[in-house]
Amino acid sequence: MAAGAPFPGEERYVRECITDVAWRSSTRRGGSARREVPGDCLGLWRLMVLAARLFIFVFIIFWGCCGLLGV
Repeated sequence: MAAGAPFPGEERYVRECITDVAWRSSTRRGGSARREVPGDCLGLWRLMVLAARLFIFVFIIFWGCCGLLGV
C-alpha cells in the first residue's frame, strides 16, 4: 500500500465517526461536538480545528476591511 493511500473501509470509518459525533452532541442538552469527539477520530478533530481557524481568519479579514473602508 502506498503512503497516504486510504486503508480498506476508511470511508465507512470516517462516516461512522462523523455520525457518532453528531449523534452524541445532538442528544445531550448543551452537548458540544468538541467534547464528544472520540479519541480515535483524530482526523475529524483536526478538521474541526482547521475550520475554526479559517473562520477566525476570515472574521478578522472582514473586520479589517470594514475598518479600512470606514463602514
